Amino acid sequence: MAHPVPAAKDAVKALLEARAEYAAVDVRDGQPTELESVTRDMFWFVETDIPEDAWAGIGAQKRRLTFRLGFTLAVIRDDETERNTEDVIWGYLEALMLALKGDYTLGGVVQQIEDVSGRQSNDPLTSQWQSRFDGQITCQSKAY
Repeated sequence: MAHPVPAAKDAVKALLEARAEYAAVDVRDGQPTELESVTRDMFWFVETDIPEDAWAGIGAQKRRLTFRLGFTLAVIRDDETERNTEDVIWGYLEALMLALKGDYTLGGVVQQIEDVSGRQSNDPLTSQWQSRFDGQITCQSKAY
């Protein structure tokens, strides 16, 4: 079996791309590297943590992972208030949570999603505000 992380990332992307709330969001595998690639509404994956990769808990017959898919949601707004820009992030986060709640196995790719955690922040840019949520989706793989 292939490693479950790439398939889980693809499944999360597909869930988000299927949601009307994410129609204007650039859903990517990684952050933009060129200034011209930056859009006003973005989602991308960052580091993946694997706090557990174990055999013993299931009789040393199969392997099971706990992994955390790191992600960033970011929006930029011109001449709006900090709070208005931040509110956009909360809307996108809520849509993400509803998508994950609606398919907590990511289409059968993982055993289950355990939780979503993260940190929200705002930053002033030149006549703009950026709001972002840096988070992690904790998944339990199927035994393989």
